[in-house]
Amino acid sequence: MIYGAAHFYRAAPASFGTSADLARTLEKAHPGRIFTVIPVGGELDPPPPGVSLRNPDYREFERALKTQVRPVLIPLQRLPFRDFMAGEFLGGGMFSCVSPGGCRSAFAGSLLTLGQMADACVYFGRGPDALEQPK
Repeated sequence: MIYGAAHFYRAAPASFGTSADLARTLEKAHPGRIFTVIPVGGELDPPPPGVSLRNPDYREFERALKTQVRPVLIPLQRLPFRDFMAGEFLGGGMFSCVSPGGCRSAFAGSLLTLGQMADACVYFGRGPDALEQPK
């Protein structure tokens, strides 16, 4: 087992360049033996100075889950999680500051889904500042 984040994505936004190729490299060397898991939810790191990004809206996750237990492992090949847009849930905590326009979400303009990025996720729930609890 190897643990990490962006370096183990099965697919990544173009802004990542080749830094996310480790999972694909391992898969080539060990076909069928790689299972990628990404974290979703919880508290986000603050954005760089001068950058304001909206926090992810985890209500879709909360409605789709059948359990109140957190954290929870969710297979990302299962609907509806497979088709959730990655930028919606991951873009608020990862930034690209190399473009001429300044810092922005590393997922800006990306059409990747969570199911394309990993096999599963550990969902931690909403951040500690959530106003309403799941029903």
